[in-house]
Amino acid sequence: MTRLRIKKLRVAGFRSFGQAHQVAEPADTISVFWGGNSQGKTSLAEALEFLLTGQIARRELLAGAKDEFADSLRNAHIGEHGLVVVEAEMLATDGKTYSVKRTLTEDYKRGGAAGCISNLEIDGAAANEDELSSRLGIVFFPAPLRAPVLSQHSLGFLFSSSPGERAAYFRAVLDTQELEDFRQGVAALPNQLQAPTSQELDDLDAVEASGSFDALFSKLLKAKSRVGIGKVVTEAISALLTSLGLTPSSDLVEMIQQLRTALEQRRSVVFPMQLFARKPFSPWQGAAKTLPQLITSFVTERAKSDSEAHKLMSLFEAALALPHVHDAHNPIDCPLCASKSTLTPERVAWITEQVRANSAYQTAHDELSAAMSSTKAQVATTDQLANLAVPGLVTRSPAERHRVGFSVKALSALVRDDALVRDWFADVRSLWRAWKSVVAAAETLVSEVQLFQTDALGWVRQAEFVAATVALETRQKDFVKALASFEGPDRRIELALKREIDAASAVAGWDALCRLTEDIEGLEHALIQRNRFAAECKAVDKAIADIEKGIGVVIDQKFIALSGEVRRWWDLLRPEEATYFDTVQRRSAKAKRMIDLRAGLSLKDDKSDPKFRDAVAVFSQSQLHCLGLAMFLARATTEGAGFIVLDDPVLTSDDDYRPNFASSVIEALLADGIQVLVLTQDYGTAKDIGTRWAHAGSAHFDLVRNDPLTGSEIRNKDDDLAGGQLHGPILPPLRSARLWHQPG
Repeated sequence: MTRLRIKKLRVAGFRSFGQAHQVAEPADTISVFWGGNSQGKTSLAEALEFLLTGQIARRELLAGAKDEFADSLRNAHIGEHGLVVVEAEMLATDGKTYSVKRTLTEDYKRGGAAGCISNLEIDGAAANEDELSSRLGIVFFPAPLRAPVLSQHSLGFLFSSSPGERAAYFRAVLDTQELEDFRQGVAALPNQLQAPTSQELDDLDAVEASGSFDALFSKLLKAKSRVGIGKVVTEAISALLTSLGLTPSSDLVEMIQQLRTALEQRRSVVFPMQLFARKPFSPWQGAAKTLPQLITSFVTERAKSDSEAHKLMSLFEAALALPHVHDAHNPIDCPLCASKSTLTPERVAWITEQVRANSAYQTAHDELSAAMSSTKAQVATTDQLANLAVPGLVTRSPAERHRVGFSVKALSALVRDDALVRDWFADVRSLWRAWKSVVAAAETLVSEVQLFQTDALGWVRQAEFVAATVALETRQKDFVKALASFEGPDRRIELALKREIDAASAVAGWDALCRLTEDIEGLEHALIQRNRFAAECKAVDKAIADIEKGIGVVIDQKFIALSGEVRRWWDLLRPEEATYFDTVQRRSAKAKRMIDLRAGLSLKDDKSDPKFRDAVAVFSQSQLHCLGLAMFLARATTEGAGFIVLDDPVLTSDDDYRPNFASSVIEALLADGIQVLVLTQDYGTAKDIGTRWAHAGSAHFDLVRNDPLTGSEIRNKDDDLAGGQLHGPILPPLRSARLWHQPG
């Protein structure tokens, strides 16, 4: 497979470069770019970084605030519309040459944390960073130093980074991020286990948390059957009652009631909790759907019937029951009053019609009366249920509440949460208003029914009855809403009260124990659920521990391999030193996200019997610089980089290992098939590398910036016409515009 190579590089408008395209054709082996301070070396290195990643790492590493890099990529002298472009022709791993071009469209902005914006093209077509890897084979390093470009400001990144940043960096270097993601996923499993929930489990927790039933709890966990569980709780309640000076009943139900009575007595001494007692509300389902039709039928039949005739109905029925009355064709004497010839056939027919009409009226009356009675009974029940659905403190008068020791002040002193008390009290007032309204509506409807029952013949309040029915239904809905709103605050304040009261009266866990004992089957099921969930959690914890251990072994092996590669470059740079780089490692099995760079300190030339310390603490600046370079080179070779860019890799003042870099290090890099671009301000280093590696086809370039508007220029020293001289450095950059324009 072909190794990735930069064949040609073009830069315009980027940082110190002017609008004229500057071109360089690096050698496939090693190329040296020499330039004094502020001539454009770092700009050239960051131009390659920008080409590959669209950003520069220096903004992430050095900026106290990212706003400091606002408008820093575009040359300040070319104007906001000047073209900023970096382009390279690259020989890819597939053996083909591609043109890669990135154009800046928006520079870094103040307040813009996301970075700059640019367009990437491959062979003139829009592309993305992933295609640089998939099509060209470019290897990206772990963030923040993603491009194979090393500069002075990035050398010390690992030594100044936080523990978390260092750990994240090495996870990426060692390709263990997937292992870390897997570890974190497994570590999150305990939180994803769905703990069973039930009142019985809550009660078990309450009994355990009370601290008063330790012996009971341990026995419950060991009980093997429902009978055994019942025996354990029965013994516990019996012992508790005995300790209270009570004689336990032989009946379990009565024994539970004994404990409840003792519990309420103790609680009431501290605070009248009985005033919070309430029962579920069962709403009235409304009047029967047939009631409107029954009212209509009743009114209709009553209109057909003669009201005076109703009073004589028994006489009429008696008369019609006499023999020969229906057969008489002529007037006959009235059998009731003995009047002569007064009972005519016409009169008999009228009486018959009145009896028939009264029968229809009576049927309608009886049906409506039954419906009214049912409605009255239902509404009366609703009234009673409404009274029971609100706490006793709502139905009691202020005097009654104070008499048993209830006051908001006493409540607040126990709860010690003013916001909760305010919310609860506001809901109490709303509930009181809703309760009063529904009770009043119920009483009104009952009153309307009673008016009908008192005088059905004279009843004309049909509209008022219907309105009272609608009113009760509406008020009842409001009451149900008020109860729902009250539910949460009431539950919270009741729990807070019971917690404080139970602690003050030494009854913690009693209530829960009573409920558990009342339902042994439910208690047994809760114990089974609890034990099963505990076993699941234990199994997950063991799995996590095993996975942690396995990942640790894998990571340690990878660290050993990486450390060997770093030592290889360290030994090439600084051979035969008694103080040396030893290893990269996890601080410990427990501190798995703390990564240490360890140095060996020996008194002997053979490095025997060393003492180990943290390299950051004991290495000199020169040694740290060397370690940073060694780690960069180890990363480049390990990840198979096709080329690297080194911006002043050797300190100018460090003559001790500069020759080693120019010889041994470059020799090893070339042997590994890596194209090397060195940018340096030290002319001696540039000359040394050029001389040593001329046989390998090295290339030599100068960077000059004689005019800020023209910007940095790349000059090929191997080109007689462009470079102007074959031996020695170019003239130092002229700082005076007046001198620059003088003839000669």
